[in-house]
Order: sequence, then C-alpha cells, then structure tokens
Amino acid sequence: MNGSTAFHENFASFIYRPGKSKGQRRTDPMFKEASDVLSTALALKQRNNEDGKPIAKSGWWCWSWRVTATGGYAKKFPDKTSTWGVATGFKLLSGSTLDLATLMSQNDPGYNFKTSVALTIGYVPDMPGVAGVRAGVSVGGTLSLGPGKIEIKITLGLGMSAAVDAKWTNNMLCGGPEVIGVAPWDFKCRGSVAAAFTLFCKKLNFLDGSNGATMDDPCSTWNKFYKQNNGDADMPGQGRSHEKNADACRERCKTVRGCQHYSFWKDGGCHLQNWDSHRKWKRNSGIMTGPPVCCARPSSSIKKDMSGQGRSGEAEYMGCWNRCKRVKGCRYFTYYGKDGGCHLGDRNVGIDHNSGQGGRIVTADAYCMDETLKQHNVVGLFNKEHKRFIRVTGDRHVDASGRRNDGTLPGDWEWEKFTVVEANWGQVGLYCTHLNRFLMMKDDGSMGVSEWRKVDQLWDGDSWMLFRPVEAGDGYFAFHNEAHNRYIRMNPDRVVDASNPKGRDDLPDWWGQERYKIVDV
Repeated sequence: MNGSTAFHENFASFIYRPGKSKGQRRTDPMFKEASDVLSTALALKQRNNEDGKPIAKSGWWCWSWRVTATGGYAKKFPDKTSTWGVATGFKLLSGSTLDLATLMSQNDPGYNFKTSVALTIGYVPDMPGVAGVRAGVSVGGTLSLGPGKIEIKITLGLGMSAAVDAKWTNNMLCGGPEVIGVAPWDFKCRGSVAAAFTLFCKKLNFLDGSNGATMDDPCSTWNKFYKQNNGDADMPGQGRSHEKNADACRERCKTVRGCQHYSFWKDGGCHLQNWDSHRKWKRNSGIMTGPPVCCARPSSSIKKDMSGQGRSGEAEYMGCWNRCKRVKGCRYFTYYGKDGGCHLGDRNVGIDHNSGQGGRIVTADAYCMDETLKQHNVVGLFNKEHKRFIRVTGDRHVDASGRRNDGTLPGDWEWEKFTVVEANWGQVGLYCTHLNRFLMMKDDGSMGVSEWRKVDQLWDGDSWMLFRPVEAGDGYFAFHNEAHNRYIRMNPDRVVDASNPKGRDDLPDWWGQERYKIVDV
C-alpha cells in the first residue's frame, strides 16, 4: 500500500463518523471541503496530472492552480496543538544540508543550494492518522544561493493541503535526513497532498537585477532543439509531456535512463532525445535545449591555458565543452558568455572561484557532463569479462558474485545492490544499503567498506569512498579513485581490488576487468 492510498483511507475515516454510513458526514463544512479538495488532488496525482494550466500572467500577477503530492520539513506554530495558526515547511530541491551549513558559515559551497519554503496562515488542525489539514492564505517561495547567485521567487495564493503521517513518508522526498534542527526548532519530514490557487508571483535576482528569468543554466541553448536521427521528436519509449518550465523538462530528462538532451518548447512541450540524435536551429522560436546535468560552476575561471592551447571563440557553452573533449589532456574549461571566449586547462590547473560576472563566466569539469548515474538510484555493477557483479557480503567482504551470463540482477540479491550518492565534481559514493556503509578503496590496494553511516553522510574529505565514473565505451563505465589514482578491478579469482596506478584519462582499451555495465535495479 502506498502513502497516498493510506492517507486517503485515514483521511476518509476521520471525515465520516465512526459507525455511520458514508452519506452521514460530519457537519463541519471545513472538513467536507477538505475532503473534496484533497480527494480531487489525489485523483489527479494518480493520473499523473500534477500541474494545472496557467490562467493568466502579467507583471506580478500569475493566476494558476496546482495539485501536488510531495514531501517537506514541517512545523506548526504557536504549538503543535493549535487549531488556528501558522504551518510552515521547506524542502531541499538541490544541494544538501552540508551545502546549507557551508553557506551559513559564509563559505563557498561549490554548488548551488536551492530550497523551497511555504507557509499557510489559517485553519491548521491536527487529525488522527494524519499530521493535519491546512487551509487558508498560502505564501510560498524558492530561495537559490550559491557562488555568484542570490535569487528569490515568491508566490501568494489560497490553498489547502494535508500532511501524511510520518510512517508513510520516505525522507528522500524531503531532500535530506528525517529531522533537521533541534527542539523546539526541529522540522520533521512529512509527506503531503495539496491543491492551491496562485494569485501572483515574482522572481528576483539580487546579483544582476534580472526579473523572471526562465532558467539559470549555462549549459542550455536558446532557439535550438534536438531530434532523433530517424526523424522522431522523442527517443524510443518516450513521448511529449507538458511541463511548466525548462527546469521541469530537464528534471524529467534526468530521471529517464539514456536521455542526453531535452528540448523544451514555448507551449510547454517537453521532448527527450538520446545519443542517436542531432541538433537543429529554429529562429526566434524560444525553444530551450540542454543536457540533463549541468556541472558548470558560475563566477569561476581557470588561472591559465594549458600548454599549446589558447583562447577560441565559441557560440555557446556546449561548443567550449566539445573543444575540451577533443583536446588530449584537457580536463577543465572556462567559457565567457559575454564574448564567447573559451579557455582550456589540464588536470593540474588552478581555478579562481571569485572571478565575478555571476553566471556569465563559468568553469566546468569536462568529464562531469558524461554522468549518467543518478542520485539515490539503486544499481548493480556488472563486469562483462567475468559476467559477475561486485558485491559486499554480510561479513563486509568485497568480492564478485556468482556468474550471471545474461547480465541480469535477481531481485532477491541484496549484497550486489548499491545506492548512488552524488558528490562534488562528478564523483559518486556507492552505498551498501544492507550494511549502511560505503564502498571504499584502501591504501593497500584492497577494497572494503566504511564504518556505519547514513546514506546522506558522505563528505568531501572521504577520498577513499569517492569514485568518478569514466566512460569506457559501449555503455560501460570504469570507476576511478583519485586519491589512489586507481580503478576498481575484478579479478578471475573473484577478488575485487584496485588496479595498477592509472590516470582517469588513460584507461587502456584492453582493460576489461575495470569495465562495468550499470544495471538499474
């Protein structure tokens, strides 16, 4: 039974008097309206119709309705027993609680931190089986912080929502741990369903003074779109969807395995394309296209060009990235959006993180763009040469599984499953859920696991546990640990250890024991 179904049953049992037929409801009209609105919300959610149509938008005014089912960190004031008061909450959209702590200490987090904040002023009673109903004036906002960026989007409207009991809530819906803060300022992760009518909204960028920008993404390109090489608008198995903006279209691409480009049209149409596609230009169309993951870091630049290379002029960010991919030894590139300047750096180049100009000058790791492992995906790592998966046994021993000639991972094989945890600059951690530990490469060249940790407890200093997926051709990846300058290797005797020293740019074509197929569980 899923959380939405459980909530609907709990909510219905409260609305209708115990022992009475469903035709005899409670007399309080507020409960009746709450039941009707939230039942509609759940019905629309089950039909995958989360967003309503915009009614009008002009200046500050943007009338629209929206139905959602999501999660967030919630708390009620003046206290948890209040019937009338303020219910507030927030959700981490990108970044992590570590990024937030770094920002609060006035340090550069390296990546943008984005959170949504909402509060309801009005009728906020608790109910048995659910955290409570919220009805009244709703104030919402999105706060984006990071290097070269301070942006706030605010909305005001009328809305109604209900929070699901904690037992039906996965804290991954909230973007962080189960609880943030310490009593009395502790915010707990709660699921919710909601219906809201927005009256007006506005987006403000406090660094460059712009208003209402559609998306702050240097990897995106205007007036261009992708098509499959066979002429189709979408990759196999996908079709047109309607999204509220380019951000939502990009997020959809991130969740679809094999998606390499999204194309977002002015009418809200969102199309996805894989590697077998090409880009086209459509003048004054307002179409936006880009990759699913943008690793560009605003307001930063490399300190010098790599040997034998100099400035080139590129029409867009992706052109500079493609140039770096073509030059042997290039690892970082800087793109100047104002004049199209493109500069390349090797792996040892220094990076200036305070170059000014906000998002108009960006630096990125060229290899990060190839990242296909998604945050919190559960995967298996299959070695084609030995036809076995990497596994961590119950006694914390890292070795190879039994043979699987067809490359499939049985559903009841838990030792072979890893949860992907994203880290900075395209690196990932591989989390063994059954042991609550991260896979790591030791100084002696063996593989092991960390001490007991939660899935969100991966720090930048955990160099033994950080691996960079390196494209190895034909859909395979090798996992390189920069601290030891070695790859994860599977040997014929089923021992999994570290390879001989080898840079991430120098993976030999004949190394098969270091190549793995990512099996999405």
